[in-house]
Amino acid sequence: MSGPAVPEPAFYSPQSDNLLFPGTADVEIRVRAGLRCVGLKYQVCRNEFAPFLTREAEALPGNDAYNLASAAIPGDYDPQGHKTESVEAAKVSFAGAEGTRVYG
Repeated sequence: MSGPAVPEPAFYSPQSDNLLFPGTADVEIRVRAGLRCVGLKYQVCRNEFAPFLTREAEALPGNDAYNLASAAIPGDYDPQGHKTESVEAAKVSFAGAEGTRVYG
């Protein structure tokens, strides 16, 4: 699932389209941000004035920082690329008897 096309956060709930939850014991509210590196501080209020829940979500690292710290990349990784003097290439033939193609 891709993020929204705008960077502003989008709040939604799989339980309610209008974010009203009459008679619901457990409420699930989700937020999606178009930019992954956005942190978030939020409060949940019953009457718009007195919050009963306050939370903070840390920004996720950008892709380059995440890849360097967490991805399975080679130990000699160089973001500028590797240069080599020679390249080894091979050709695979799927030809069968009398030049027919082999399947399976």
